[in-house]
Amino acid sequence: MTTVRMSLSLLVKGQAEYFQSKGHQYILASGPDSHLIGDSNHTELPLVRKLKIFKDLIALFSTYFWLRRIKPDIPHTHTTKAGLIGMIAVFFAGVPIRVHTVAGVTWIEINVF
Repeated sequence: MTTVRMSLSLLVKGQAEYFQSKGHQYILASGPDSHLIGDSNHTELPLVRKLKIFKDLIALFSTYFWLRRIKPDIPHTHTTKAGLIGMIAVFFAGVPIRVHTVAGVTWIEINVF
């Protein structure tokens, strides 16, 4: 799960195919954008990159109900917002094994002056 669909192409490139070749089922999920990944196992969730309290609550509930429906064994999140929303939803969905990959550092700017 990522916030932006293009991140799936970059961060998990080849992983879905590898797991499928080993007999595992996978589902990719991301927020809506115009990037095409050409994978029929992709689900679009209402995730947005910026902090938007109302939209984030909608994304949290949508992700929770989606996870309850698909019953994943090991959810794996990438990107900051997908990790936050996804891990909260996964926790409440009762999935015992959860994985989050930190692929970079979120830029934090502190103005001293």
